[in-house]
Amino acid sequence: METGISRRKRDLPPAHYKLKIKSYSLLLQSEAEKYDSGVFETGGHKWSLSLYPNGNKKSNGNGYISLYLVIEETDTYPHGWEVLVDLKLFVFDQILDKYLTIQEVCVINHTHTWESLSMVKKPLNGTFTWKLENFSTLNKTSYVSPTFSVGERNWFLTVYPKGNGTANGVSLSIFLECEDIPANRAIYADYILRILGTLKRKKEHSSDKHWFSASSKNWGFVSFISLKELNNASNGFIVNDTITIEVEILVLSEIKVFRSENIEEA
Repeated sequence: METGISRRKRDLPPAHYKLKIKSYSLLLQSEAEKYDSGVFETGGHKWSLSLYPNGNKKSNGNGYISLYLVIEETDTYPHGWEVLVDLKLFVFDQILDKYLTIQEVCVINHTHTWESLSMVKKPLNGTFTWKLENFSTLNKTSYVSPTFSVGERNWFLTVYPKGNGTANGVSLSIFLECEDIPANRAIYADYILRILGTLKRKKEHSSDKHWFSASSKNWGFVSFISLKELNNASNGFIVNDTITIEVEILVLSEIKVFRSENIEEA
């Protein structure tokens, strides 16, 4: 079978799925190797798009944007299955208001689904503060904060007063967790964790970036601050037997899916 790649521009938008990325420069800064879109269905199969913002380096894509069509949910397919596909991949030229087609295809069964990925700076209600009281008498391995909402997701903090894993008995551990992440989805957050002390210059803080997913829901610091430093009264981290922990989400990804009747809202 011979295959060929052609390039041309057209006015007609894609028939099956579109992925729109807002604040693309922030996606590049997120250091994500790839972004996987939501799953869509056409031709009796389920698919997704896989985008490498900095190129798929394993396939000599360095210096390019790499884009792939991925078939999903193939566990029930028979042994040795094969699906033959002709496809077009598009990039929208915002100057000429046309779609650059990278590979020719035969398109049928228009579904007109649109996914919009936005990288939002300083999202609304992006700071959450939690007071952990009676700190000296805490005897459980870990404690979970109340749930708080930022963007379209619920979040919470988990604290290990005596440390977790390799930091047990040495350092305080703090993790940020995202709830109810759908399968095949990832939520990006650039955030700062702090312990607020009585002296402004004595805040202990650490920043991190992470793509939260169903298989990686929590992320943080095993060794956030040493127990020796934390318990030193002159540092002012523990006030009236209470520590105050704060998380500030600086950048957050938000995903919206549109159907044909409201696609212009994207």
